[in-house]
Amino acid sequence: GMMLCMPLFSTHSFAESLRLHEAFSSHMVLPKDKPLHVFGKGEGKVKVSLAGKSAKAKAVDGQWMAELPPMKAGGPYRLTVQSEDGRVEVEDVWIGTVVVAAGQSNMQFKLKESSTPPSEWESDPLMRSFSVSRIEKGEPHTPEEGWVLCTKEDAGNWSAIGYHIAKALREKTGEAVGIINCYQGASIIEAWMPEEISQEERFLLPKEEKHFDHFYPAYAAFNKHGILFETMVKTIAPYSVSHVAWYQGESNTGKGEYRIYPQLAKCMVESWRETFKDEELPFTMVQIANLKGRGDEVGWKNIQQAQMRIPYVVKGVKVVRSADVCEDNNIHPKSKEALARRIADTIE
Repeated sequence: GMMLCMPLFSTHSFAESLRLHEAFSSHMVLPKDKPLHVFGKGEGKVKVSLAGKSAKAKAVDGQWMAELPPMKAGGPYRLTVQSEDGRVEVEDVWIGTVVVAAGQSNMQFKLKESSTPPSEWESDPLMRSFSVSRIEKGEPHTPEEGWVLCTKEDAGNWSAIGYHIAKALREKTGEAVGIINCYQGASIIEAWMPEEISQEERFLLPKEEKHFDHFYPAYAAFNKHGILFETMVKTIAPYSVSHVAWYQGESNTGKGEYRIYPQLAKCMVESWRETFKDEELPFTMVQIANLKGRGDEVGWKNIQQAQMRIPYVVKGVKVVRSADVCEDNNIHPKSKEALARRIADTIE
């Protein structure tokens, strides 16, 4: 065959052509009344336009971020991003409320596993979700799919709490709601913050005072300190969001962990706020439900009490109880609607 003579390096091979972060895809939802971070890869100057407003940015090391001013709820809009070497348009963009659904298995718990029967699942094109990639895989939706519209057929694959939060906010505001799925079943809180923080001396406990999930081999890939912060939080931040709903703690019910949990929660909240470039990002945390007949009731009850202290340790955090609206005979209570509505009530 004939050899084609090609230069080894074209002048363009090092330049990154314009590319938006994967969350900036059609059907995306952005939060009202908040500065809007739009970011991606590329070179040179970038201009971003949405709903009659625009902002400029300059790429540094192939990365750029522009900040649009806060806007009111509405849509559908078109997001346009223009650089020297490309133009990207994103359709069907709405501004409303964006909630990060974060934590462990009770946040991951799907609508189809819950006590809400399929006859009650509803389609709503202004309820949308985006799923952050998980180490453990197995999610029905992936970031490559972008933003997914809620349909009656697919609602069962939504986080039950995420679905019911979105439904409650839709009823309350009439505006678009986006849920960002950022959870991992059986995850310890230490995985969700920078490793150098969770490894500080004040957070070190003897092994026998920690929950089994810290050491369980099947969870090792996602329960290393700092790993979910690196692979999940940092991959979606600094996407602008309205609120974080956090349901976690079951995996930190070892007998000594209550002593450090409120401070760990504070460090986690502060590290997320820094990463999301939003110093006042509000969190609502769920106090874990009651659970009968386990050998570790003391650690469990102590974590519940520790969770109620978190608002006194870090500002801008609310805690809601789940025990009075959830079953106490299952580590994954099937009733999620009343709890989700309680969370939605804390979201402005």
